[in-house]
Amino acid sequence: MSEPTKTNKPAQGQTGPTTTTGKATSSRNATKTGLHVSGWIDQREELEYQDLFHNLCIEYNAKSTTLLLQIERMASTMVKMRRLQKIETALFQKARGLAEIRAKEKQSIPSLSSSDPEQALLIAQLAAMPDMDRLATLQRYQTSLDRQLSKVIGEIRVLTMNATNTLEALATEDHSNILGTKTMEKNSNGSSSEITALSK
Repeated sequence: MSEPTKTNKPAQGQTGPTTTTGKATSSRNATKTGLHVSGWIDQREELEYQDLFHNLCIEYNAKSTTLLLQIERMASTMVKMRRLQKIETALFQKARGLAEIRAKEKQSIPSLSSSDPEQALLIAQLAAMPDMDRLATLQRYQTSLDRQLSKVIGEIRVLTMNATNTLEALATEDHSNILGTKTMEKNSNGSSSEITALSK
């Protein structure tokens, strides 16, 4: 009598993690290099954004909704630019680490070993280069962020200039109202005198 064969029940739709830990890990799967991530990578980056946004609001004395939105874009772009710098540094550090491992492996082989191991290791680390395709991707994204930041700064300048011009116009109008209008009045002796009628 043959043993009954065990068959797997076909999955209905997509399968995925069921535990809280598994779901949290799965949610970070798309975060490979830190690029094109909606939101912030971690709490430290979010706090960096909040501090930068707060300081920019003070710097530009932002009160209008439109100006606040532009400053929000500026702060977000600047944090992403800092993220790129960290990614680039990490890529070079990884490349140097791999170069160090290879240099030490060469030293363990008599035919490839150098008479000056420390010098050979230093040269290997300095010559180490990360994946050029990844560097090119970072450079393209950096260029895009540079353009975006320049555009936002230009729009903020226009908004702040318009606000300044409006305040100056209002101040000029108030000043003219205080000065009032000058009229000439005939005196009883036939001479004229200038009087100022203040506006209400």
